Amino acid sequence: MDIGTIVNRMTKVAKYTERGAHKLIEEYNSIPLTLPVTDEGVRRICEVLTRNGYETEESCHGGKGHSSPMPCVWFVCPDAKHVRHLAYLIHHEHVANHFDWEITLECGDPAQIPFVYYILQPHGPKPGEKPIDPVADRNALLADLDLIGITVMDYFK
Repeated sequence: MDIGTIVNRMTKVAKYTERGAHKLIEEYNSIPLTLPVTDEGVRRICEVLTRNGYETEESCHGGKGHSSPMPCVWFVCPDAKHVRHLAYLIHHEHVANHFDWEITLECGDPAQIPFVYYILQPHGPKPGEKPIDPVADRNALLADLDLIGITVMDYFK
């Protein structure tokens, strides 16, 4: 985690002071990692999401040899209003992300997959910006996930 970059991005949002941002990052980094997540770049956000009602099912920090070129987190959540809270947070509450993020739905045959998966993933470049390069933009993408994790943690305190 690039703490300097995250603090700079958090202080761009009027809600956070530099001191407050450092305190939240410290709290975020001190969360015990109990889930069997193997991709280091998404371990902490998976822990935060799961602790706050979004049961993570699969995650990937992206890159060559991974299930996705971009970082993504698959989760289930039986409460649509709760999913709406997360959508609000990534679209309105924390506009300091490097990239736009979205929550998409994945569902299959109801006889085989009885629930809907949600996927938190990058939406693409912000209007007027260059396309996302999964290799060159990797650190920025993972910083965005940490920003989202910190925001979720702070929101549900």
